[in-house]
Amino acid sequence: MEDDFKAVSSGARALVKDSSQTVINEMLSELKASKERLVHVRRGIPERLKPLKNLLPQVESLEHGIQDLDKWISNGVQLLDSHRVDGNINVVEERIEKHKVLSHFIKIIMAIYSIVLFLFVRSLVHSP
Repeated sequence: MEDDFKAVSSGARALVKDSSQTVINEMLSELKASKERLVHVRRGIPERLKPLKNLLPQVESLEHGIQDLDKWISNGVQLLDSHRVDGNINVVEERIEKHKVLSHFIKIIMAIYSIVLFLFVRSLVHSP
């Protein structure tokens, strides 16, 4: 960067040979002030980046959470679409009855398993 400013300075001096020394000095002082501002800004960049770097994992976590939420919502929409009934009320009532029969059947099976498990555990406890 220092070399770039020297090259600009020498280029400016070559271009303004016809100008007065005060004009040249004004231009060089403006160039020097610009260089100092640039150096100051460059020096402050790492400090300004620290909070952003600290925030990056949280942003990534938020993005992953949003992706998971989007996936969950998509699955929910697909589930709702799979249960959509485009027909009359009789179709819905038939599906409800099938569900009731199936859930009743599952309750009976679970009760039987519970009794069998109870008897099995009881036989293990009371066996010599």
